[in-house]
Amino acid sequence: MVDEHSAIDTAQRIVHVSAVVIRNHAGHVLTVRKAASHGFMMPGGKPDAGESPLHTAVREVTEELGFAPDPAQMVYLGKFDAPP
Repeated sequence: MVDEHSAIDTAQRIVHVSAVVIRNHAGHVLTVRKAASHGFMMPGGKPDAGESPLHTAVREVTEELGFAPDPAQMVYLGKFDAPP
């Protein structure tokens, strides 16, 4: 039996983000380290209300790296889920 509070708690823990893999011709991948974080990650972040994953990715890269990637040059790699 599923406890309705557990289902609600799980739904509230879901976080949606868009991240971008930026790779050069040598195959090196660009990572970023956000303030107050010790780990490195792909550039990206959470969507604004009503924002598509593509627009989120472009906005976040522009904010974090200072350049606007061309959406026509971006390739969708998929949706990935991590266990809660």
